[in-house]
Amino acid sequence: NYAVFMNGDSTMLDSISGKDNLFSIGTKRGEFSIPQPRIKSVHFNKEPFPPTLSEQSTEQILLTHSLGQISCKILSISREYINGIHPDFGQFKLSLEIVKQMKCNQHLLRLRNYFEQLAEVKKALNNQKPEIALSILNLQPIELRSWYWSRLSFLAKGMQSEEILSFSPHPEKGLFSASFAGKEDTVLTLGKKGEYALWNGHAKLASGSFSDPTKFPAEVGRLSNEAQHAVTLSNPYWIGETEVTQEQYELVTSKNPSLEKNSSLPVICSWFDAQDFCKEMNKKQKPPVGYEWRLPTEAEWEWACRAGSNGPFCESTVGPLNHDVELSEKHLDQYGWFAGNSGNKIHSVKQKLPNAFGLYDMHGNVWEWCLDSTRSEKAKILEQRVTGKINPFSSIGDWKILRGGCYDVKFDRCRSAYRGANAPSIVQGDRGFRIVLGPILDYEGNSSKNEFFNEIFNIEKFRLSLLPISPGSFLMGSPDILSAPRAITRAFGNELLTGSSDGILGITDFSGRSIEKIADFNSSITSMDATFDNKWVLAGCANGDVHLLDGKSFQLKHTLAQHAFAVTSTVFAPNGESFSTSGLDGKFHSYSLPKIEKKWTVQGSDHNTSFDFLEYNSDGSKILTSGLGTLPKLFDAESGKEIKLNTFPYIGCIRSRFLPNEESFVSVTKSGLLLFTETTRGLVYKIVRLNLKDIIDFSFSPYGKKIIISTKEGICSVRKTPVTNNIFIQDETKNFEQSPDFFFALAGKTEPYFKKLSDFLTGLDRPVMPDFSKKGCRLSPDEKLVLTTLDGALRLWCFDTGEWISTLGDKFASPFIECGFSPDGRFIVAKLKTKEILIYPTAINQTIGSDNPNNWEEIEHWF
Repeated sequence: NYAVFMNGDSTMLDSISGKDNLFSIGTKRGEFSIPQPRIKSVHFNKEPFPPTLSEQSTEQILLTHSLGQISCKILSISREYINGIHPDFGQFKLSLEIVKQMKCNQHLLRLRNYFEQLAEVKKALNNQKPEIALSILNLQPIELRSWYWSRLSFLAKGMQSEEILSFSPHPEKGLFSASFAGKEDTVLTLGKKGEYALWNGHAKLASGSFSDPTKFPAEVGRLSNEAQHAVTLSNPYWIGETEVTQEQYELVTSKNPSLEKNSSLPVICSWFDAQDFCKEMNKKQKPPVGYEWRLPTEAEWEWACRAGSNGPFCESTVGPLNHDVELSEKHLDQYGWFAGNSGNKIHSVKQKLPNAFGLYDMHGNVWEWCLDSTRSEKAKILEQRVTGKINPFSSIGDWKILRGGCYDVKFDRCRSAYRGANAPSIVQGDRGFRIVLGPILDYEGNSSKNEFFNEIFNIEKFRLSLLPISPGSFLMGSPDILSAPRAITRAFGNELLTGSSDGILGITDFSGRSIEKIADFNSSITSMDATFDNKWVLAGCANGDVHLLDGKSFQLKHTLAQHAFAVTSTVFAPNGESFSTSGLDGKFHSYSLPKIEKKWTVQGSDHNTSFDFLEYNSDGSKILTSGLGTLPKLFDAESGKEIKLNTFPYIGCIRSRFLPNEESFVSVTKSGLLLFTETTRGLVYKIVRLNLKDIIDFSFSPYGKKIIISTKEGICSVRKTPVTNNIFIQDETKNFEQSPDFFFALAGKTEPYFKKLSDFLTGLDRPVMPDFSKKGCRLSPDEKLVLTTLDGALRLWCFDTGEWISTLGDKFASPFIECGFSPDGRFIVAKLKTKEILIYPTAINQTIGSDNPNNWEEIEHWF
């Protein structure tokens, strides 16, 4: 590297040699001869080029009188000299008189430290943190790196998703969804107001509108925990005409927890105070048989609040009110007190108009406690969503649901679907409640039945008036992605099928011609699909109807009226011989073609899930279901029976899709995780962190090479699909396939009983010094690693230290019987007793065979 002179100067060196007391040094200014006394020290490369095995530094010599230190390999020691070899200046002979200290076996310490670092890498990969793993790997000395270093590096890189393109296709209107338009390089995006655009990179190829923007269903201020789901209330109940006032509370409990005393104002109290009121009512006013005085469940509250409406507020419908602030505030002003009209204070009850059920102040004035529980993070309310439930009620969580908004919040938090929550002990100045005379809730949350008397409950002594609410079914929550208009491409992306909010099914290409009307279904089209051969087209509508059309003539062939609410998914099997549909009513139907006979029906509530999205696997034998906030499920496409998987360990899933032509599926969470799951047991074998938030949708390109992700902020991110297949499998018929390394993802990986190779061999009655020519025990070409299958497991050991490094495979359907390395050390190969061969590569797109990548015969020679 450089030389330092006695006067303190130094110079970089290109070369140095010496004889007797004269050095010849080469610098950028030329060659010079320097007497030895003028040179104070010479510094050699700290990290030289990788030395050969015979030149690796195994010892360290410290010299007397601060002459320095030499990292070398000692060849011999006599009474007077040490003979060694140094990776920079070769063999040397050194007098023992100037040796102060020798540190031996330094390479073993370095190796142990190196493998300790690799253990940290493996831990980081188990925790799905590839960035940490790669940073540790890149710090490891080049000369120590072996097959295992390369393998871990390969696995870490496979846990990352490289972004190819990121853009905002509809910056002013908002992004609804993005998908590949029949090709790997073109993208179809849909805007939230009914716009479409076709893209190649950042270049917009075509654009237009296919739906009335004023009829897009999303409500201003809508949160993800409001996802719609069908709810049935099977029993009648009575609910307070107003929020419980201070007068009513005091008459029942002889207490008044409100700070500002006024008999006509709603009482301000905690959830526990509200519960005390209900307990006193049950003592002092005996309820009918099968009923009790209590708080309303969340479903009972929203059914009563809506009073038959499906818009943002009572007496409103889906339309301009959903996204027009001025219209919303004007409408709400008639029915409730909020920040826009309250003067920042609570008002006496019954000052605004009642809803269609005769209930006052369901919007605004004070928040109303409900009986249901939830977790402290309100966003997790979405996890409790199961569509099609009867009399739903949740007791899970430490917080309690709050509904209706209050006097000091904006209009959007007073919507019928807005869901708040807080600790039950919180009072503040804006929490009250409304009393219910409702069915007694059993352990599972379903109500006992009782005959309904269609009358108003007036309890004069407590000044209470309760109105009767009939049972019924409705969509709880607010509309968005699941009930929005759709558009899809077909014919390799050359044609666009559109479904408008008015129910018009249309077709166009991307040449600029206007959309041609195909059919009018008189109900917003919420789901579409077309067969690959253009033989059939499916359109599902908001009224629950599914329409099957001839894909060439576009003649209507059949209409199915099997869903009570909006259709969320319509999908054809890959062979076009069957199709399936799902809806917000929680039902999932499957039909055969061309006779259109129903094969089976599944109810989501029976499986504790919601069927928002359906997808067939590549051979049409399985159907994957997923839903907003619900766990993915697998079903047999022929029988409709659920294929049981391990408990899915992750929450917040938005959607799941099959990997194209793979027996795995991928789920995306709102927080930006891609979860890769195999379909045999449901093992999550890979997690990729996208560094994106508020994800609303994703999909794969036709061949699965790319993945596209849509976010709530309107970002469309196109990425390379992470590498999933990281082992090769050759069966006994020489057929070859690729597969994920499922064993690496298993949490309970097996360790050998003995961690030292010598002890391991002794325990198996083998010679302590292994014979690498014998079956089941092999040495890597660089003589750094030992591979064994002696106990039926594929295990990796350090040759120099004899310590166990990792178990690559164990407890498979068949034990390992043989193993080996490829001659270049890039592959490990192992054979199972059932004759299958597993090959472990160390790089992406690695091939086997120098002349012919498909020449698998050479693998036999590796053993």
